[in-house]
Amino acid sequence: MKLIYGTTNKAKIKFMKKHIEPLGIEILSLNDVDAPKLDIDEGGNTPLENAKIKALAYHRELHKPVFSCDSGLYIDGLDDARQPSAHVRSVGGRELNDEETIAYFSSLAAEFGGSMTARYQHAICLVLDETRIYEYMGEDIASEKFLIVAKPH
Repeated sequence: MKLIYGTTNKAKIKFMKKHIEPLGIEILSLNDVDAPKLDIDEGGNTPLENAKIKALAYHRELHKPVFSCDSGLYIDGLDDARQPSAHVRSVGGRELNDEETIAYFSSLAAEFGGSMTARYQHAICLVLDETRIYEYMGEDIASEKFLIVAKPH
């Protein structure tokens, strides 16, 4: 069986191929199938919404089964309204650069006494056709917890 992974990110493709190979599934990237570059608005509020947006867009373009993945950052103890989720670099409607992102999360950690625990929640959506769409975002595919600290090092 062959599945198209809705990404051109070489590191993500390599990772997925390594983990799916034992199942006898061949992973093809968008580059492997000469897919056009789509301007996809990943405006979902969760990683699962964005994974579905991407998988559906590429399925509709290619008319073949496609799966896509997305991740979001979740911080323990942070209220839902302030969770970064799928918008790690977007704060107050503005996209942050690297330095601004570090400064933002450092100041947030300072509010929590200098550090806070967080994890990346991963999501996957497989679109076989318009009626068979499978989605998943469970704790068993989340990252290990890690610390975000007030003083970067």
